Amino acid sequence: MDTFHDQLVELIAQESGLDPASLLAGRGLMSSGVLDSFALVTVITFVEDQIGSEVPPIDLTQENFDSIAGICSYVERSIAG
Repeated sequence: MDTFHDQLVELIAQESGLDPASLLAGRGLMSSGVLDSFALVTVITFVEDQIGSEVPPIDLTQENFDSIAGICSYVERSIAG
């Protein structure tokens, strides 16, 4: 079974049209134009499915959602907390 990270990379690759190998964990997704706002909604929906609840608006920050590493950290914290 794929890890969350692998599934996330595949989703972002599909949404952006980029090769999954080109998506670095720390690369800015919104800030560098990899994802547009519509694609970000798809990513947020995927995250919500993983954590089993809605992402509160206060958590929709650049720190949490502008990189693969940030998204993975957010999910880990959400599941643990």
